[in-house]
Amino acid sequence: MNRKERIIKISHLYSIAQEHGILQNISNVTSYSTRDTELKKKQLSAPDRENLYPNKQDEKPNTKLAPELSARTLSTRYSPDRVGVQALRVDDDSIADPYTGKIYRKSEGYQLENGTVVPGGSISLQTKV
Repeated sequence: MNRKERIIKISHLYSIAQEHGILQNISNVTSYSTRDTELKKKQLSAPDRENLYPNKQDEKPNTKLAPELSARTLSTRYSPDRVGVQALRVDDDSIADPYTGKIYRKSEGYQLENGTVVPGGSISLQTKV
């Protein structure tokens, strides 16, 4: 390829780069056009953004309220009565204190040694997404 052909090829690539905005100066970013301004230039209307997502306010609210969470919920790692003592996992819903052998079940709820009652719960009380 001789020099003249290379110059023609480079000028062609330069024109393509300018067309796509690759070589634009980014110092004045606020002057870039937005989708709305481009639609106005083409005399098209912007899509209705109010109907992009379904309106959940028309649905009947969930009347079953979740119980209040206590200060201590059932951790899958530590015993609720002994801070820092690693609990034994009995099954997916239960853990046991290694010192006393007391079993704490999340679905049924449990009572701590200081008398605090932690209500039972499950993921069925979560709201629909």
